[in-house]
Amino acid sequence: MKRAAELGCANTHFTNPHGLHNENHYSTARDMARLACAAVENETLVRMASTRSVTIGGRTMTNHNKLLNQIEGCIGLKTGYTMAAGRTLVSCVERNGQRLVAVTLQDGNDWADHAALYDYGFSTYPAKLGASLGQTIQRVQVENGIERHGAPGGGGQLRLAAGGGGVLELDVELAGSLRAPIRAGRRAGEAVFLGQWKRGGPGGAAVWRRRGAPDGERPEHSEAGVAGIERGQHGRTTAEAAVRRGGFCSRRTAETYLIAGRVTVNGQTAHLGQRADPDRDEILVDGRPLAPRAEAVYILLNKPRGYVSTLSDERGRRTVAELVADCGSRVYPVGRLDLDSEGLLLLTNDGAWAQHLLHPKHEVEKTYHVSVFGPVAGAAARLAAVTDLEGEPIRPARVEVLRETPGTAVLAVTIHEGKNRQVRRMCAQCGLTVKRLRRVREGALELGDLPPGKWRYLTQDEAGALGVTP
Repeated sequence: MKRAAELGCANTHFTNPHGLHNENHYSTARDMARLACAAVENETLVRMASTRSVTIGGRTMTNHNKLLNQIEGCIGLKTGYTMAAGRTLVSCVERNGQRLVAVTLQDGNDWADHAALYDYGFSTYPAKLGASLGQTIQRVQVENGIERHGAPGGGGQLRLAAGGGGVLELDVELAGSLRAPIRAGRRAGEAVFLGQWKRGGPGGAAVWRRRGAPDGERPEHSEAGVAGIERGQHGRTTAEAAVRRGGFCSRRTAETYLIAGRVTVNGQTAHLGQRADPDRDEILVDGRPLAPRAEAVYILLNKPRGYVSTLSDERGRRTVAELVADCGSRVYPVGRLDLDSEGLLLLTNDGAWAQHLLHPKHEVEKTYHVSVFGPVAGAAARLAAVTDLEGEPIRPARVEVLRETPGTAVLAVTIHEGKNRQVRRMCAQCGLTVKRLRRVREGALELGDLPPGKWRYLTQDEAGALGVTP
């Protein structure tokens, strides 16, 4: 159960490993998909599940998963049936280095439905090559070295599904300034790939970590062991990244432009890895200037109940995008508030700023005013003592009683993490029923008296107070 909780299986419970019926067994298709994604990381299990037949001791055993013969790239996974659960089919298919998982429950046509799901999945969310380990994406600056820049080596590839029309952005978090000598194997930082999915909004992040320089390379060459975009003051990046972001082409094509001598910086032919500032330097492609970058926008919205924190909704529910449609830019929610929750919600078109707020290591505090009923006597102390949610460890919250009457109370709950429905789950664990949940503070920002459904721009100081200077 602990491992299930670590995988985010919030609606799963089991009492034995064999899966036979037990009244305390339950799960959802989503949770089973999460479990399957973790399972296929075990290549031994993958080999077993994808084996169609094997003969051992003169006995031949055949895999009865029909998808192995029906779907290209199927690696099997799990079939099952009990009288209580009905038909269960969990499958995984790999094509072009990308794996997708499908789960159906009580589906009488599951073989055909899985085939249709994979046709849709691979066509709608094709894998994009984020990086090849060993490929120099960008060399990063190293001080006091024989070589002033370094890059990693190695083998393998990283593929990410960004969807049709989706984009992958790359950022780098260094462990600190890099000074020679840097020994082979030292972890210098992380290359972080951020995806914006087809349906809008920050679709999530995938992290590629590569430790140090390849074995055998001399540390005096100052190999940094990190791939990414080098950023400095005034938004300095690389010439190829600036060309790509200027709307001309993909990263790979931008690199070919530089190799061919088609890019100039301040009148001089640019080279791969050259640093340039789109705001200060004149960058031309075939003599044409780059398109101006979109101005960063930071918005604070008082989200009402009944709105989902997405840009679109397949079920036709109202979205927060409708509330900020007149802001003049395409902005994305930073995190989310549940349909029935309300209050402070940030939106932006600045992916780096959003990622900073969402990254667990920055521990941006959030305060909620929570109206509850039930056994409210001592509720603050009980909530503050919660350090485990269904096997998932959490940091203790700060809880203050704002108002209390017999059977009801209004509590101020401050948390440091953003676990799924964390405050509601904490209250349920303490026997409390939530009537209203409103976020009133995030970091240094407070909701104040902004009316529900209304929004305002953040000032540069307010945006910078959350940890990243825009």
